Amino acid sequence: MSEKKTPPATSKIPLCTDEAGGVYIPASAVTLLLRAMATCCRNLAADPAYTLDDIAEVLAQEADAIDCRAISRAG
Repeated sequence: MSEKKTPPATSKIPLCTDEAGGVYIPASAVTLLLRAMATCCRNLAADPAYTLDDIAEVLAQEADAIDCRAISRAG
């Protein structure tokens, strides 16, 4: 039986395209993203099972997911 993959948390962040075809994230979405990251760090800070390296790896994976979506949208 295969395990169901959870989509990246950033998959719900809206991406917009400007007149020149550039892809961007609205400021309101960036604010929500930063607040979510801060909450995640606070929640994991007290858990000795996680290190800053673990948190950084998850954040890097989420950034990669946004990059992939932006590249796909830009075509």
